[in-house]
Amino acid sequence: MPERIGIIAGNGRFPFLVFDAARAQGYEVVVAAIKEETDPEIEFRAAASVHWLSLGELSKLIETFKREGVQRAVMAGQIKHKQIFSSIRPDWRLAKRFPAGRRRQGAGR
Repeated sequence: MPERIGIIAGNGRFPFLVFDAARAQGYEVVVAAIKEETDPEIEFRAAASVHWLSLGELSKLIETFKREGVQRAVMAGQIKHKQIFSSIRPDWRLAKRFPAGRRRQGAGR
C-alpha cells in the first residue's frame, strides 16, 4: 500500500500543484480542505479522500489524518488574513497554543 500524505489546502492553484506532484511520486493523497478557502474542484481529483474543515478545527484535522493513516502533511495555498482574524473559531487544542490577551500580529499598524 502506498504511503499516504496529507495536504491542508488553502486557496489558489498551489494546492493542486502539490497534489499532482505528490501523486506523481506515488503517494496516496488525503486532503483537508478549508471550507472558506479551498476551490471545490479539489473534490474531482483522485484523492484517497477529501475532508472539509473550518479554520480552527485543529483537533478534527489531527483526528482525520490519524484515522486516514497520514503521518506527514504539508500546507499548500493561501488563507486570507481577513479569514484568519475575523471568522476563526479555535477549538480547545488550537486555543491552548495561543496565550490569552496576546495581540494579533500587525494589530495597530
